[in-house]
Amino acid sequence: MSQNLDPVMGSQLQSSELLPGEMGALEAIVVNSDLPIQQQTGYRAEDIDVLIALVKRGADLESRFQAWETLNKLEDMHGRSMPMRPLRNVGGAVGLKEKYAQGERDFRFADLRGTELNRINLRGADLTGASLSGADLSESVLCGADLHSADLRGTVLYKANLTSVNLTRADLSGAYLIEANLYGVNLERANIKSANIEKCENLPRKWKLVWEIFNEQNPYHRSSFGKPERVLTGADLCNADLRGADLVSSKLDKSNLSEADLSSANLHGADLSGANLSAANLSGANLSKANLQGANLSRANFNGANLSAANLTEVNLSFAKLYGAKVDNQAARMSV
Repeated sequence: MSQNLDPVMGSQLQSSELLPGEMGALEAIVVNSDLPIQQQTGYRAEDIDVLIALVKRGADLESRFQAWETLNKLEDMHGRSMPMRPLRNVGGAVGLKEKYAQGERDFRFADLRGTELNRINLRGADLTGASLSGADLSESVLCGADLHSADLRGTVLYKANLTSVNLTRADLSGAYLIEANLYGVNLERANIKSANIEKCENLPRKWKLVWEIFNEQNPYHRSSFGKPERVLTGADLCNADLRGADLVSSKLDKSNLSEADLSSANLHGADLSGANLSAANLSGANLSKANLQGANLSRANFNGANLSAANLTEVNLSFAKLYGAKVDNQAARMSV
């Protein structure tokens, strides 16, 4: 196994293996530092190995949680696989209800897979990173709960009250949200493309639009060439999870896509003129023949993207990442 330089200790270590002292030092930095972890590690391949090791074998549960959350936000894992989330046993449905009744609200990374929780009251609970995949929360009350990065794949939330719930980066693939109340819900970077939202109440228009993009229920019109176009001019899609979206020839001019995840999206021939794509993730995206004239691309990630024949006139590419991007001569000159 090749040796790497520990970015914190400056010593040699085997990939994904840490000595007890080194692990403790990293735990202290992850948990106690006021600076973002990326300012200390830089997210090199070696740093990711360290964080993966911390998730798997960290002695302190808090640091394991934070290391996993850090990895979950990365756009480039340098070929490493995301480790399993460090779940903890809270005693299933019975234990959860007892602890909540006793005033406990910290259920971060709780293992609640397949649990029967229908009609439960978890108002204000912290379920960050928890796994509720396949659980039944029908008619439950989750108002104000924090489900940031939670695993909600296939979760039943029929008629659940999700008012003001934080679902940032949550995975709602296949979740059943029929007649759920989603007033004020935060779905930034959440995966909702295969969720069932039929008859759900008060879903903010922004997130309904994201769902429609994947389910082809947006208004279309025919161009002069007889090709269908999706019209999203001026749309607010900032922080949306649009990974792999089919946006070929879409009209996204003047739209707000700042910090959106468009990795591997197909934007061939799309009109993105005047759009705000600052800090967006477009790694591996197809932007061939796209019109990006006047777009704000500052801090955007175009690593591995296809920008051939794209119009990059008057774009702002300050601090943009273009490693491995496919560009023609014009685009290459403008990206320097």
